[in-house]
Amino acid sequence: MKFKETKFYKWLDNFWYHYKWITLIISLFAVFIIISTVQMVTREEGDIYVMYAGPEVISVQNMTYIERAFELLDDSDYSGDGEVNTVLRDLTIMSAEEIEAQARAEMEKNGVANEGYILNEQMARSQMSQNLQVFNQEILGGDSVICLLSPYTYSIVYEAGGFMSLEEVLGYKPEYAYDDCSIRLSDIDFGKLEGLATLPEDTLFCIRRVSSMSFLKGQEKTSEAHEYHVDKFKLALNYVKTEENAEN
Repeated sequence: MKFKETKFYKWLDNFWYHYKWITLIISLFAVFIIISTVQMVTREEGDIYVMYAGPEVISVQNMTYIERAFELLDDSDYSGDGEVNTVLRDLTIMSAEEIEAQARAEMEKNGVANEGYILNEQMARSQMSQNLQVFNQEILGGDSVICLLSPYTYSIVYEAGGFMSLEEVLGYKPEYAYDDCSIRLSDIDFGKLEGLATLPEDTLFCIRRVSSMSFLKGQEKTSEAHEYHVDKFKLALNYVKTEENAEN
């Protein structure tokens, strides 16, 4: 057994020495294919792509309201089909602390046994882990550019430098900003619109940088789409709620 292991590791070391770059390139394309396949299966066609990732479970009605809020910012149509359509990607993601707190609250509310509490927590952790993988894929190479995130999901991307700064977007950092890259949705008029107002008060409004996978999708096309989303993001930040536009 020891001889076989030694022989295998020698072969592996030799293979890596000679084919390292080929392996890395193939692996990179494999990741891109996986991401593209996921997008093809789940993708809806639209102009504006928004992602929510946080503890809220958004109802179908509120999803419609949120998509409509972005569509009414202006009539600029990226696809050129004469309509402005928003696609909202919603992912329920909680931190380990939030999962534990929710499981304990359910246990206290329903009076379930400790075994039930453990089972609920394990199931929640498994689901959150899957959703977190989808979230990371969407940030890495997905269509979603404008983001509505919980502090937990926001911190994951922020620490990796994945967001544009407000200085880059607006030319200045608003006094009411949460930090250099985000604003609490509840602190702006846009966040008070129907649907958006149902999201948690600490939801952060931000915009990610151009996808690191843009060279595989087409640099020029990806950059144009990103600029379109930046314009929508700025319109949302500068939105002023009035009786007239609130009714619309």
